[in-house]
Amino acid sequence: MTSPVFILALLLSLFTLGYAFFLLHVYVGLTRLRSPLARSEHRPFVTVLLAARNEEGTIGRCLGSLRAQTYPPELYEILVIDDGSTDRTGEIATEVAQQASNVRLLRLRSGGHKPTALAAGIAQARGEVLLATDADCIVPQGWIGSMVKHFNETTDFVAGPVVERPGEGLISELSRIEFLGLMGVAAGLIGSGTPIFCNGANIAYRKEAFTEAGGFGAGHASDDEALLQRIHHRNPGSVVFSVDPESVVITDPPETFREFWLQRVRWSSKRRVYDRKSVLAIPVALYCFFLLYLLTAVACIGTSELLPFLLAATIVKVVLEITVLHGTARLLRQPILWSRVFLAELGHVPYIVFAALQGQAGMFRWKEAPIRS
Repeated sequence: MTSPVFILALLLSLFTLGYAFFLLHVYVGLTRLRSPLARSEHRPFVTVLLAARNEEGTIGRCLGSLRAQTYPPELYEILVIDDGSTDRTGEIATEVAQQASNVRLLRLRSGGHKPTALAAGIAQARGEVLLATDADCIVPQGWIGSMVKHFNETTDFVAGPVVERPGEGLISELSRIEFLGLMGVAAGLIGSGTPIFCNGANIAYRKEAFTEAGGFGAGHASDDEALLQRIHHRNPGSVVFSVDPESVVITDPPETFREFWLQRVRWSSKRRVYDRKSVLAIPVALYCFFLLYLLTAVACIGTSELLPFLLAATIVKVVLEITVLHGTARLLRQPILWSRVFLAELGHVPYIVFAALQGQAGMFRWKEAPIRS
């Protein structure tokens, strides 16, 4: 075995071991989420933040689900932040606001970073607790009440599950599986007491905690994940994850590969704005595992010496990923076509390596607004 082959085999083995410990840590966190949390009966005034850009096809549906909440209408407001839409998004929100006294619209002149739009809304929010979702989502009728119940005297931030509705095409189904896996990782890390990831389409936090943590940072360059980490660092144990059925938010899956790719590239771009280097080290280490795995697979074309190492890494990866996915599906009561899972595994590594690489290059989009960060 030549020196380069030996080094590659050694590195893959070490990072595979690290990846295994990471997924086991996640799985342990998922099992802890099955335990009931202490609930609060306090009903604070809530502001639901809905930042939208060019969402005329979905915002009406989303606002309909928000208006249908079982939470007392006098105890919550819906604040729509129209971030420079060029379609009928603002008009639709205006029509709804004319029909409902607890719906307000804030218009921003030009589109940009989503955190900037949210920060503008938070500055005008009247709620003690802030909830955020996306305009292409549908929330269950008990969503506000379910999320708010988690705010006891020690809670500052509540992350909730987001799942993609079953789609008709192969891309949609594969995306749904991968999305559920990502949600499981986020939930498991929070359950284990090491919150790193969340989905901004279903989060809640105290307005006071947002302010004390410095908001979204200077220039609003960071986002919900950086805010989660900042709140946890300031007050450890104050971040929880809700697994209540009424907390599950439904979003549309990407219908084409291009939609899937742009979405994942945008998500990966977040990793560059983490405040703490110790937190950043985790996604970097995960990326190194996937990169080494891909390099080893390519190197196996020229040498069979690496095949045993690649096979061992594959077994560890697939078994533990399926274990986490199965635990997540059971926890969130989500059906899975397991025949699709193995198909998703085939493209899992290349997509992560190249999407993350593009995301770190700094080019991503939020609703057709090109941004270079």
